Amino acid sequence: MGFNYFIGGRAKRQWPGEPGRVQGEEDIGARGRWPSPGPEQVTGYRLAVCWGAKDAYYISFQEKNVKVDLDASLSAPPNDESISVYKRIQEVTSTLELSTISKGSQRSTIHRVAFDVKEQLKILVQVFGCVFSGIIEDPKVAHWLLDPSAKEKNLHGMISQYLPTQAGILDNIGGGIGLSSLGISPQNPGSARLRACVESVLLLDLMESLKKGLSDNHLLDAFRKIEMPSIMTLAYVELNGFGFNPDECETQKVFMQSKLSALEEQAYLLAGRSFSLTSPEDIAQVLFMELKLPPNGDVIGCNQGRVTMPPRKTLGGRGRGRLPKQFSTSKESLEKIKHLHPLPGLISEWRKMSMSLTKVVFPLQKEKVFNEKLGMYRMFTVYQTHTATGRVATLDPNIQAIPKDFEISLPSVIGESPPHWSGPILSGPATATKGKARRESRRSSVQCKMTLKEPEGLKSAVSLRHAFCPFPGGLLLAADYSQLELRILAHLSQDVKLIRILNADGDVFRQIAAQWKNVEERDVTDKQRQEAKQICYGMIYGIGAKALGEQLEIEEEDAACFMETFRDQYKGMKNFIKQTVDKCRERGFVETISKRRRYLPSINHSNLGARNHAERQAVNTTIQGSAADLVKTAMVQLQQQLSLSFPATRISHRHRDKGKIGLPKCRTRHSQNTRGSVRGAYLVLQLHDELIYEVHKDDLEKVVTLVRKVMESAMKLLVKLPVKIKVGPTWGSLKEI
Repeated sequence: MGFNYFIGGRAKRQWPGEPGRVQGEEDIGARGRWPSPGPEQVTGYRLAVCWGAKDAYYISFQEKNVKVDLDASLSAPPNDESISVYKRIQEVTSTLELSTISKGSQRSTIHRVAFDVKEQLKILVQVFGCVFSGIIEDPKVAHWLLDPSAKEKNLHGMISQYLPTQAGILDNIGGGIGLSSLGISPQNPGSARLRACVESVLLLDLMESLKKGLSDNHLLDAFRKIEMPSIMTLAYVELNGFGFNPDECETQKVFMQSKLSALEEQAYLLAGRSFSLTSPEDIAQVLFMELKLPPNGDVIGCNQGRVTMPPRKTLGGRGRGRLPKQFSTSKESLEKIKHLHPLPGLISEWRKMSMSLTKVVFPLQKEKVFNEKLGMYRMFTVYQTHTATGRVATLDPNIQAIPKDFEISLPSVIGESPPHWSGPILSGPATATKGKARRESRRSSVQCKMTLKEPEGLKSAVSLRHAFCPFPGGLLLAADYSQLELRILAHLSQDVKLIRILNADGDVFRQIAAQWKNVEERDVTDKQRQEAKQICYGMIYGIGAKALGEQLEIEEEDAACFMETFRDQYKGMKNFIKQTVDKCRERGFVETISKRRRYLPSINHSNLGARNHAERQAVNTTIQGSAADLVKTAMVQLQQQLSLSFPATRISHRHRDKGKIGLPKCRTRHSQNTRGSVRGAYLVLQLHDELIYEVHKDDLEKVVTLVRKVMESAMKLLVKLPVKIKVGPTWGSLKEI
């Protein structure tokens, strides 16, 4: 059977055996915060549809075309008033929900193409309550797959690159402002109708050109089986939002502000005067000139009188000049001298607290949205998928960046704090190593440390995650892959020793340390275990001996020796890293486990620094990108399985209730959720290697079993993929089960 589109007052029968394109259109803002329109507002939305031959069909949901932006290239769109608005909506929504179509004795899958499909799907869901089926393709995703490191392009940029002969079609709508769909970008010139129709007629040829590139680069499977399904899943995650308790957030804010004030008072007492904790120049003046602490931990230079504070400069009324590098007050620099005096550590605590307030708490309080369906506030974020490694990131607000519980140390008694650092007077030749000086300074700083008395029980825990909660009657469930990147490395490198350890039970890093040190597992110290863990992840992230030495608080030479003996013990890992870099140098790109590519032109750069950076990126992208592929695969498979086990979860928390616009409820068993009747499990956050769901408490046991089964078998690897599951009433109070 065909199906009818009511356009221009007459029915036009079409066979969608070929991909059809659906273009949402409305002059409203982007970023996914679409209003929930009332019944009378639905008529403000329109669609442009095209099946080929550069013919666009514009579907209006108005009773009368009171305001029509006519264009010389567009015919007037008369409406057949005998066809009600709700009949048009019903026909369009039922068509969008079809996954296959009969053609003779066979059924073929419907393909749809939309530009920036995630944003368009969110509009259609909130306006018409659609539950999408079939295959959907997005040129933006295809373009990203072909070159993940390239700058994100809008429709104008893609047409210029892939279809330059058709660029003239865009002449009447300006140069293309923004990166979203033209139909939902009111800042672009031209009528909304023209923008929507022009976009719809260009998409099919553009998608065909991109799919040829995907096929040539063996990326079609990744596009169809991983990336597009994950985009659709993330659209539903954005629509679900994350439950938010503003009262708990306010409680944390007041607590943090009081602690921030207390930290300021303690800092002034330690400095002997007040100063600006937001000014690097003031901090440097106090630490390096008044307290005479060694800049950047340079104990030798400080004792030999080589370190002096430069005079302050003004730059034509534009503020103070930048301090020399050795007077840095960065986090790393303060870390190097915090053992010499209590103030640097206190400044670090103050910065952490201040950053949490300004970058997390205040933005969160502005972004909360009340959800009528659930009767609670929700936090709606946007997922950025255009990243070099393939890992998704959250924006506006960045929920992924909300820190775990952290403690602040707040001393209550100040003893006789020394007016300046009384470090060691170094004896012997000036050629003494910095490492030796650093060790001696640590031993000599005990007296300085003792002047700041910290009675037990004064450490205060801060947890911003307690403000995030599930829907009423639900619990939060967090499923996290254990040592995922290390397991990906073991699989790709086929290192026999590492595979054997990861497939055995027990403490993974303790077993790795035992192999590395050639000792019994029971004889491995906590320090050796931590060293093994940091070396493992250091190899994944490509850190050098200097950075590792700073992490382990050992000399660079010792760190280099650690890394070399570790590589010798795990030769498969060592060979894989070398082969990855060599192959990248030969081909110019690396591949993840799903064949996604990242091009690294600097791998053959003449500059040593640029070349080394590209080599680290080659290893990191291969491992981290493969981990992202696996998490996306698990996320998609879980969404499919949860939809089968709990059909109501196909309806997000922001789906339009069809009954409110005169349409019947979903055609099949997928009932709409109403307040107090939410069942099943809904994905609310993707946090790198972790998926967080809100689950009705009566469905928890079933969901736990399903989540563990799907995630642990998402891909067939040479190593196990154990999943750690935690459950709790808030994000900050999850407990492992």
